[in-house]
Amino acid sequence: MKALNNGAFRKKDNRLVENADLENDKSTMKWNIYHGKERGKEFKAMNRFHFWFKTKLLLPFLFIGRKFIGNKYEEKILNDNHNLNLKIFNEAFDQTLYEWNYFYRCYTSQALKQKGVDIDLQAHYDHVNNDSSSNALRDIKALFMKGILMDAAYREFFNILMHNISRSMTEEYKGKKVSHLFYTAHDIYDVDYKVYWDNNGKKQLISVGSTNES
Repeated sequence: MKALNNGAFRKKDNRLVENADLENDKSTMKWNIYHGKERGKEFKAMNRFHFWFKTKLLLPFLFIGRKFIGNKYEEKILNDNHNLNLKIFNEAFDQTLYEWNYFYRCYTSQALKQKGVDIDLQAHYDHVNNDSSSNALRDIKALFMKGILMDAAYREFFNILMHNISRSMTEEYKGKKVSHLFYTAHDIYDVDYKVYWDNNGKKQLISVGSTNES
C-alpha cells in the first residue's frame, strides 16, 4: 500500500507545489537536452508526464502486476538458435541497468571516492539498484519479453528491429573509441563514462568508469 499511496493515491506533486511560480514563467531557455524553450510550458509538460502518467498510472500498474502475478511476469528464454536475439537483448539490458546505476546514478559517490573521501559506493549502488526506478525498468522489460515470447508476429518484428539496430550501430561506430558525457553526448558504444564535477566552484571533467571495467 505504501507504493500505491506514493503513486496512484498521491494527491499532489511536491515539485509542482515547491516550484509553483515556474508554471507561469514565460522566460525562455537556451539549449537543453529536452529541447524545450519556454520554462512554464516545459514545467507543465514535465509534470504531466512524470506525475500523471508515470507516478499515478505506470508505476502503480507495474507494482500491482508484480504483486499479483509475481514470477509469472518472467518468461525463461531457452537456449535455442531462434532465441539468439532475445538472449542478446536480455543480457544487454541487464548490463545496461548495472552501468546506469553504477556509473550514472552513483556518479556523485564515484567522484567523491576519486577525491579520497571514504564513502560506501557499494551501499549506494545497492540502494539505487533496488529502488522503484530500477524495478520499474525490470518489470517493463519482463512484460516486453513475455509479449515477444508469446507472439510469433511480435518476435519477427523484434528480430527485424535488432538487425536494423545492429547494422546502424556498426555503420556509425565501427572502429571508434568514444566517450559518453552524461546528458550531453550521443556516443554510446564501447564507452568511457565521464561527468562534469563541481570542485569548489571549479568544474572539471572526470571519468567515472568504463565498460571495460564492468
